[in-house]
Amino acid sequence: MQYFIKLTGAKKITITPYYKNNKIILDPYAWIKVFVKNTMPFDEMDYCFTSSDGGGGGHFGKDVDTTEIHLASGNRKTQILWRVHKNNTIKEYTDSLYIKAHDTAQYHINY
Repeated sequence: MQYFIKLTGAKKITITPYYKNNKIILDPYAWIKVFVKNTMPFDEMDYCFTSSDGGGGGHFGKDVDTTEIHLASGNRKTQILWRVHKNNTIKEYTDSLYIKAHDTAQYHINY
């Protein structure tokens, strides 16, 4: 079952609820503001890839110092992953964080 909501001046959005104990549960939005910085550069081929359920990106170089905004589901744990390629070595990391509904969590990745 899907519900359609029409907002004035906005695009039509679709809400797909799931049911728990005969109640409709809606996922509220939240965001992760991810700061990505290469703090120990090796060479221009340094690479960091970030990913979560609602965003991510890839960054090459020695001078990476950027910010990403990832969309997440609020009121639940969200997993974030990042993979670092340096000096012919690949390392992968994961972490999880809880984000309140309609809030923005900040996360720093220094590699």
